[in-house]
Amino acid sequence: MVNENSICNPLRKDVKRSGWVNRISTKLILKKLKKTPRYTPNFIKIEGLNLSYPDSASFVSMYKSIFVKKMYSFRSDKESPLIIDCGANIGLSVIFFKQQFPSSTILAFEPDPYIFKHLQHNLHVNRIEGVSLINKAAWISETTLDFYTEKADGSRIAMEGETNIIKVPAVRLRDFLNREVDFLKIDIEGAEDKVMPDIADSLSHVLNLFVEYHSFSRKEQKLPEILHLIKAKGFRIHILPEIVSDRPFCEVKEYAKMDMQLNIFCWREEL
Repeated sequence: MVNENSICNPLRKDVKRSGWVNRISTKLILKKLKKTPRYTPNFIKIEGLNLSYPDSASFVSMYKSIFVKKMYSFRSDKESPLIIDCGANIGLSVIFFKQQFPSSTILAFEPDPYIFKHLQHNLHVNRIEGVSLINKAAWISETTLDFYTEKADGSRIAMEGETNIIKVPAVRLRDFLNREVDFLKIDIEGAEDKVMPDIADSLSHVLNLFVEYHSFSRKEQKLPEILHLIKAKGFRIHILPEIVSDRPFCEVKEYAKMDMQLNIFCWREEL
């Protein structure tokens, strides 16, 4: 039986008659917000949530994906599933998970100290409990990393020649995968190339896996290796494009040094 809190369940009890009005209002708020200057921290009240954000454009993009499209929806018959969120950013994904599974246990990693303050604020103001916040990068070892801070949703391990570099602590993600994990979200801006092979032997504990794959221009692509690894661990795979070019034989468009970004959804299925 599917937990009634699961967003996949069409019979959720908290659906209100005013839903259409709320959706129209939310759409107008997001449309207006998208026109505001970038990288200007501010506060917003939307759908009953009081949220702080560092950048309007990234907030709109994340909110649409998480709360409108509900991309992180998953099924569970557990009242208290374990969720590990690598790349929690300002906490929208954490809040979404908590709305669907109020008794869930969540580990949330966010290495950027500037973004981490928004994460802390948003969970505190909205009274989100049962979440362990970890201001470190999910990585392949305990170390310190050179980190490019974008002050939005694109912060990542630094590349050669970049500015706005800070030092951040890192922990080995594999050390947290020693028990059953109901949902593992890996959105770590390119570090998945290194982290996925390191956690491969621990993926047997994971029931549902989300990986945001980043292909950086003129860098070796690791997509085939990642997909092979995921398949070998018994997952069913579904891929949705996030950043792609319409005519890649003629022109490959770039965004934030990336020529492609894919959302990879993985779950266990009996064949």
